[in-house]
Amino acid sequence: MDSRTAGDRPLTAVAPRRSRLRLEHLAWGVVIYCGVAGAISPRRTYDIWWHLATGKLIVEQHAIPDSDPFSWTREGTPWITHEWGWEIPMYLMYSRWGFAGLMALRVVVVGIASALLAWLCLTRGATPLAVMAVGALAIFSGRPVFNDRPQVVTIPFFMAVLCLIEMSERGRERWLLLVPVLMVPWVNIHGGFIFGPALLGLYAVVCAVRWVAQHREGRPLRPVPAIVALALVLSLAATLVN
Repeated sequence: MDSRTAGDRPLTAVAPRRSRLRLEHLAWGVVIYCGVAGAISPRRTYDIWWHLATGKLIVEQHAIPDSDPFSWTREGTPWITHEWGWEIPMYLMYSRWGFAGLMALRVVVVGIASALLAWLCLTRGATPLAVMAVGALAIFSGRPVFNDRPQVVTIPFFMAVLCLIEMSERGRERWLLLVPVLMVPWVNIHGGFIFGPALLGLYAVVCAVRWVAQHREGRPLRPVPAIVALALVLSLAATLVN
């Protein structure tokens, strides 16, 4: 047997693949590390006590308040506590571990967003070196929003919707049906939930243009229009579960 072969396959055909896998793994590690490093520093968040007090109130009363219990001049005024989905875990982490708990919660959220960013870029065909360079630049540019406010959770949700759209582009459009599932917690955490239906609606418009061309050419419509429409309608309906 030729010493350069393993079975019937040349060793030269295996080495580049192993090298590529190692570089991709490094890209994952670098991007996630940048996300953790960007989120681990203390941030000045001036309305943090408002969120902590609201979370404490909900946990103690086992109910979401519908009137203002804090203001001196506006006590009892109707109040929509629309960020309770973040304020509860925020208070629980703070009550158990103090500011270290808040930092851990922030690091987990930004770390998930960074992992989704790495997956999306690599899946779209970006080279690992480009992912490391541009990913690090994007993450550290976004450091001002890596704080303890509910808006930080919008970042991983936004990235998750983009990843599900990418799955649809790869012929797995049924993954879009997970978007309505994401909308239920998102709409109860931050007003940035509007980006979910907006992204899906924009994707539907792009698909509609593609479907017209596919119909004229007599080709099957991809992604399946019924699934895209169902995902969009269910996502809009899910925003009412708040």
